[in-house]
Amino acid sequence: MQLSLLVQRVLATTGAEHDLSMIRIRLLGILRDRRAGMLELGRHLGLDKSAMTGLVSRAEKRDLVERSPSPHDGRAVLVSLTPHGRQLTDRCTAEITSRVTELTGHLTAGQRTQRTQLTRLATALVRGREAGPGQAGPGRGRPGRAGAGRGRTTDTGTISAHDNGGRKAMALPIPADADLGQHPGALVAQACSRLGHGQVADWCVGLLAGRLAPDDPEHPSLAWLGGAPAAAALRRGRLTDPDQDHWPRVWAVRALRYCWTPAAAPVVGRALADPSWRVRETAAKLVALRELGEAVELLAALADDEIPRVRAAAVRGLGVVGEGEHAPVVRAALDDPFPGVATAAETALAELCHRLDRDL
Repeated sequence: MQLSLLVQRVLATTGAEHDLSMIRIRLLGILRDRRAGMLELGRHLGLDKSAMTGLVSRAEKRDLVERSPSPHDGRAVLVSLTPHGRQLTDRCTAEITSRVTELTGHLTAGQRTQRTQLTRLATALVRGREAGPGQAGPGRGRPGRAGAGRGRTTDTGTISAHDNGGRKAMALPIPADADLGQHPGALVAQACSRLGHGQVADWCVGLLAGRLAPDDPEHPSLAWLGGAPAAAALRRGRLTDPDQDHWPRVWAVRALRYCWTPAAAPVVGRALADPSWRVRETAAKLVALRELGEAVELLAALADDEIPRVRAAAVRGLGVVGEGEHAPVVRAALDDPFPGVATAAETALAELCHRLDRDL
């Protein structure tokens, strides 16, 4: 098993025993040796202001953290561990280290380096720091620094002017006799059969992240993702108009349902804060489908979105990836004035109770 996957499993197991989500474990780890402002915490955890406020507020209710005025800025607050929060953090850290040691106890002398890497990775993830060269760390959701030459480092690798996810870009025009009215999944499957799953998935990630132009002739035709509406928009040349430029992102998120790549996770998470409600709704549905637990706090923030369809998708997603701490958010949605949201909340709450095996 890959080191990062093994450590994620250890963290999830430890967190479940103490009713802590992965994101909350990381919050406590960051605060273990410091006080931090909300913006700093948001940068470490990849959360926007609204999601960060919700995460800290729920941790406060459990007496894990406390807020105090910043001595340097009267408008800002600093977050720190309470005595109870520090005790729980130390206990979790010890349990995680012990589990890693137990899981790797069978290693030979020549494999001890792997155990050291696992322990470092676990500590880095818990404390919210980079894991070191060559190891996966908590910063994978942050934009990378500019790379050398024509390329630039991003969440999904080094992208040059004519690369897509590190692969050479390939044009794929839509056949003139193609049935653009068929199910989107069928069109995506055909594109994958011609270009390869990875090429299409990376293309979708590039479109969603805004790195690739939707009408770039060096990349596949957008009609492979959006069908007849995309083909019509391409003919009219309106995909960059302010009232139309969200559609390529919507179609890219939808296509990732059928050609998923783990590299898309941080980009999908950021799509939950997209200016377009259609992108937010589609991304929330994908988070639920792919069970992207790292996006749970962003989903919780979307439960207050101004668009009912987005609220409904967010609440349904919380039923799939939420933890006990998110039950109040789901319960509040039971009183939503829009029936679709309230119905989604009923289903989500039942799913939460069943999945966590307790009443909420």
